[in-house]
Amino acid sequence: MNKFRRLCALFVAMAVTFGGVSLVATPAEAATKAATRVVSFTAPTSVYKSQNFTLKGSVQRKAGTKWIRSAKPRVEIYFDPAGAAKAYKVKTVTGNDKGQFSTKVRTSRTGLWWAKVTPTSKYKSVSSYKKSVRVKQRTSMIPSGTTCPSWAPIKGNESSGIYHVPSGAFYSRTTPEICFSTQSAAQKAGYRASKR
Repeated sequence: MNKFRRLCALFVAMAVTFGGVSLVATPAEAATKAATRVVSFTAPTSVYKSQNFTLKGSVQRKAGTKWIRSAKPRVEIYFDPAGAAKAYKVKTVTGNDKGQFSTKVRTSRTGLWWAKVTPTSKYKSVSSYKKSVRVKQRTSMIPSGTTCPSWAPIKGNESSGIYHVPSGAFYSRTTPEICFSTQSAAQKAGYRASKR
């Protein structure tokens, strides 16, 4: 009798199939992954070249018929640059207890950004809507010191309306009130070139 019981237990444990129907569910069938979604994913519509900007959103998971917050989700951030380049993963971030995530990124190219929930043994993966971020070229800036940055080397003097190029005679002794990326940008702003 003991042998018979052991034999029955063995058959049940091995999930014997009779007539195409499994008597015992396999672990993969028993563990159904919950659906996830990314909500309120936001990104700026435009930024200046190489400027830091923030991407953020929230992750929710399905519980029965309701969507609830997914605590500390792992989220991958992707970027698809405009042109011939391929999309790639930029970084992975972890959200907070309320499912919210936020991260700073930067780029020198216009393109599409999106977030993707990292799949786990319990939750399915899903991607957010893609957000287009246009990169603009900055043409001027107000300096914080006595020099202009390399991307905007032309010094402008607001009171005189004159700009100085690096090869000019007065360039080194001019304290800039505004810096321009090109002479054309300075002229469009109403400045004229120094005579020396």
